[in-house]
Parts: sequence; structure tokens; C-alpha cells
Amino acid sequence: FKTGSMFVTPFKFSPSGVGLPSYLDQKAGELRVLPLTSFSGYASLGQNVPTFTHFEVVSAKLSVSHIRGAHSLRAGFDQRQQFRTGAADANTSGNFGFSNTFTRREDDTLTPAGSLGHSWAAFMMGLPDTLTIQTTDNYATHSAYYAWYVQDNWRLTPKLTVNLGLRAEYELGQTERYNRAIGGFDPAVKLPITDAAQAAYAAKPIPELAASQFAVVGGSLYPGVGGRSRSLNQNQWMWLPRLGTAYQLNPKTVLRAGYGFYFDTFNVQSLSPDQTGFSRTTSGTVTNNFGMDWLIGDPRRGVSPLTDPFPVRADGTRFDLPVRDGLGLMARTGAGWSFLSFNVERARQQRWRVGVQRQIGANAAVEVAYAGSYSDRLGVNRKLDVLPGEYWADGLVRNNTI
Repeated sequence: FKTGSMFVTPFKFSPSGVGLPSYLDQKAGELRVLPLTSFSGYASLGQNVPTFTHFEVVSAKLSVSHIRGAHSLRAGFDQRQQFRTGAADANTSGNFGFSNTFTRREDDTLTPAGSLGHSWAAFMMGLPDTLTIQTTDNYATHSAYYAWYVQDNWRLTPKLTVNLGLRAEYELGQTERYNRAIGGFDPAVKLPITDAAQAAYAAKPIPELAASQFAVVGGSLYPGVGGRSRSLNQNQWMWLPRLGTAYQLNPKTVLRAGYGFYFDTFNVQSLSPDQTGFSRTTSGTVTNNFGMDWLIGDPRRGVSPLTDPFPVRADGTRFDLPVRDGLGLMARTGAGWSFLSFNVERARQQRWRVGVQRQIGANAAVEVAYAGSYSDRLGVNRKLDVLPGEYWADGLVRNNTI
């Protein structure tokens, strides 16, 4: 990642390499970069660690063949271990902003002050007005797939051949190595605020909705917590029968037909985990009164806030850590959210084909065929908070009541 991307230059620097304390190097770890520095009116210097994703598939296959009389038998095994690791765009080494806050004439901007020059002067004096840094978890997801098949190519007569096959696939749900993801949604679970919210509504209900119908339920789930499965979606067995036949009408004409089942896949190659709550920003406040008193550093005595931009706090910490699964059922309460149901099934498709092939001359053939398919269990987006139809206003005249 460091050597193969356009972002290689920022990775040659570290916070301590430009004069910041070494604890920022330790916090950023391998993802240390040139800190992001922004000056009002000028282009920024540095950048965040960009989003990166690494995919890997480990596959092994085994097949055997056996011919016995009119039967050509084949069987095999197929296994795939699929991995996906990555991290979201993050400011790992610090983001320091400089403006005219401490260099303009009046703090209330009675005398207008521009940014050019002022923000650069603040930078030269080491007087930032914003200090932030992110703590972001990465992820390492995995999904496994196993398949077995058996097939018999049976030559019933010199002119008729039948092919019978059965394939069984077993795909396991995705897992995250350390459960760093939201694992789904339970629409019926009781929340910590359920009783209080329903009691408050019952005290002053609106005519359109009876208190008995007002239900505050449904919350986010975490894999591996509270006895739940570590998988982000369910395992599934899939059975795929296959049938084919070929019949020679005459020496130059062959009739063929076939039918088979196919299934879609849910694997980490195409699905990324929901890591809501696994990233958090620490913000530092340098002053609350325009520099009369300093909460970070002491510029009056020549100590810039950048000397120790994130000092140890009263609780012994420097940075705000992600809440991760700490919010439990309440992680997404009150916020819009799209999620993949744990029980979602893989889409499937039935395919069939009938064709006639005719040899023309010694070196050419033409074929006419019909191919069809039928799909079901297709994934669709479905809103859980739809407005019931009785509250819809239809027609071409405004309905003030509704």
C-alpha cells in the first residue's frame, strides 16, 4: 500500500519528524503520515491516510474421473477462503488549522480582517485554533465457501446421451476477526428508552395514533455479543441439480437441451462491514476567551500549543476512543440506517436451453437455440418506517385534514 499508491510521499514523514511530540507517532503506528495542516486562504499541507482495501482468495480444488461402460463419472470438491482487510479514510497524525483568530486586530471583527497573511502568521507563531485527531479501527473480514459435485455422462444409446449432475454449495456468513462491526438489526427488541418514551407519548397522544399502537422498539446488534452468532449473515446450504441431454437426429443434426440451478453469493469480496461507532475524533480546545487564558500550551511564555497538542487529561487519557459496541442496542437509534438482514437468502436462478445444431459442409455448423431463466429470492430495499396508507393524500385537490 505504501509503495504502490500515489500517496507514497506523505508516508515518508511522521509527526515527530516535523517537530510534533513522539506520542503522535506511537498513536498513528504504521499509518503515520505528514500531519494535515490547513491555513485559511491557502492550500492545505499534508493529507489523511486514504481508504484502502486488500482482497485475498485462497482456493483449492480436487476432481476425479472414472469411466465404466456407458458411464463417464466425475466428482469433485471446491473450497474458497475469502479475505478482505481495510480501513476508512482517517486523520491519524493530527489536523491543525490556522486562521486569523489570534492575529486580527479585534476578536469581534469590528475591523474587518482577511485571511491571507494572518493565517500564515499564526502558523509561524505556532498558534492553531483547531486541533483534531482521529482514532479509527480497521477491519479484517472472512467468509468461507465449500462445494461438492457429482456428475454422470450416460451414453444410453449410440444416438442419445444424458448428463445428470448435482452440486451442493455451503457458504458461511461473513465474520470480522474481532467483531468490529454492527451485525444487523432486531426490529422487535426492547430498548433502554422504550418504557420512558411510550409513557411520555401515552401522557399526550395525538388523535391519529393511539397510545397502544405507539411502540419504540428495534435496535442494532453486534456479532458475538450476548450469545449471538459471530457471523454478519447466516450460513446457507444450496442445492444445484443439473440435467442435460443430446440426441443425434441424423449424422449432421444434433438436438441438445439442458436445465440447471444457480445461486448468488454473499462474500466479503463484494460486501464491506458496517463500522458505525468504530471511529472517533478527539478535539482540543486551545482557549475559550480568544487567548486571554490558554488551555493548551502557554504562548505568553513561548510555549506553543503544538508542543503538546493533546495533553494528558484528568482521567489519564489523551484521546477519545471509539465507542465500538458500547452503545449496544442504541447505536443507531434515531438515525437513518440501511442494513443487511441476518436471515437474507442468496438469490437463485433456474436456467434452461434447447437448441438444434446442423453441420453445413465440411467445416461449418449453424445452431438455433432458445435460452430462458427464472430468478427469485432477489434482494430488494424495503423501508421499515413507511407511512400507512390511511395518512396519504391522493387526488388532485388538497386535503387539509390529511
